[in-house]
Amino acid sequence: MFNDEFLDNLPEDYGEAGKAICDKFFEFYSRIPTSEDIDHHYEYVEAYAFLEAFLDAYGVTFDKINLTNNLNENIT
Repeated sequence: MFNDEFLDNLPEDYGEAGKAICDKFFEFYSRIPTSEDIDHHYEYVEAYAFLEAFLDAYGVTFDKINLTNNLNENIT
């Protein structure tokens, strides 16, 4: 989802970059039928981990998600 080209072209402004990250995620999410969410668990976790690292790097405070071993819980 976040390939090198995407990362290389992120805006320098962290607010705009954060929006681009979210937009990219929701573009991906909108293409996945709900019945197939579990099949894309890895991509969802990867996207969250990337966003979390980005926000941490800029000192943005936010409510972190506690992921579990239950894939269905992590998706919902």
